[in-house]
Amino acid sequence: MKTISALILLLLLSACAAPRYQNVKRYETAAAAETCLASCVQQEAACKAQCQTRRETCAQSLEPEIGKHYEEALKRYDQALRYYSLELERYRHALLLGWGWGPHGHAPWVSYGWIPPQQPAAPPPAPTREGEQARLVAERCDQDCGCYSGYDACYTGCGGRIVVESRCVAHCP
Repeated sequence: MKTISALILLLLLSACAAPRYQNVKRYETAAAAETCLASCVQQEAACKAQCQTRRETCAQSLEPEIGKHYEEALKRYDQALRYYSLELERYRHALLLGWGWGPHGHAPWVSYGWIPPQQPAAPPPAPTREGEQARLVAERCDQDCGCYSGYDACYTGCGGRIVVESRCVAHCP
C-alpha cells in the first residue's frame, strides 16, 4: 500500500513540473551578403565598446553617492543584526527552559500543544562598499544599449533571416 501511495505521489509531483521553454534566435545567412554582414559585426563591436564606456562613466559618476548608501546599508545591517540577536537569545532561552511556542507566538499551553522552539535563520550578511557600488551601478547605469537589436536590424538589412524558435530547456516531454 505504501508503494502505491509513493508512486501516486511521485506521479503527481512529476505532473506539476511543467516544461520550460526559451526563445532562441537562429541566423540564416544569405550567400552573397558576407561583406555586408562583416560591417554588421563591426557596428555591433563599436556599439558594445561605446556602451561599456558609458557604463564606466556612469559608475564613476556614482562614486560620491556610494559612501552615503554604504552608511545607510550599515545602519540597516545593524538593525537586522540586533533583531537577529534578540531572536537568537529568545531561542536559547526557550531551549534552556524547555519551552516551545504555539501558533502566532502563543505559549504552548494556550492552544495546539507543544511546538519545539525554532532556531532563527542565519545572521544577516554584512554589507560591503563594493557590494553597494555594484548594486547602484546595476540600478542606475544602463545595462542594455540596444546593440543586439541593432545587429539584428543590420543582419536582416543585409538579406539575412532571423528565425526565432521556442526550445524546451527543462522538464521536456
